[in-house]
Amino acid sequence: MSHIMPQARHPLRPPLRTQDLSPQQRSLVDLMREYQFGRIENMSVREGQPVVDHDLRIVRATRLGGDGSRTKVPCASEFELKRALSDLFDELAGLGIGTVVRLEFKRGLPWLLETTSSASRQGPLPLDITRSRCPAAYGKAAMRVEEIATDDKLGTG
Repeated sequence: MSHIMPQARHPLRPPLRTQDLSPQQRSLVDLMREYQFGRIENMSVREGQPVVDHDLRIVRATRLGGDGSRTKVPCASEFELKRALSDLFDELAGLGIGTVVRLEFKRGLPWLLETTSSASRQGPLPLDITRSRCPAAYGKAAMRVEEIATDDKLGTG
């Protein structure tokens, strides 16, 4: 009996380490590690690289009613990246040119990414589409967008 193993997303690529990151990527990692919980809004992406400049907005989140202590950030400056960070940089590279509408992070790691792409890269889009990278976002909301698009095509919407 043969067992089929699921393929890894990048089977031949070794895990990324912080020394493999560009200065822009490293700035973003450091920012998320420093704040631990929150979100980044309106961050430009150029040639697949995050642009950490005065245009982005950082919103810090604090859990109330807890023990009041912040999560301790590891002191190591060089470390292996968690999959969430590798996935984030893969998404930004695939975006090319665009904007991160919202990047939410918890415990210094990204967990939700919403982006818009530059119209010049993909041509004009029929709808203003924000791409969301969160498993919950693919459920009923995605089906509702498809339903609305179908209604518009049929003239029933």
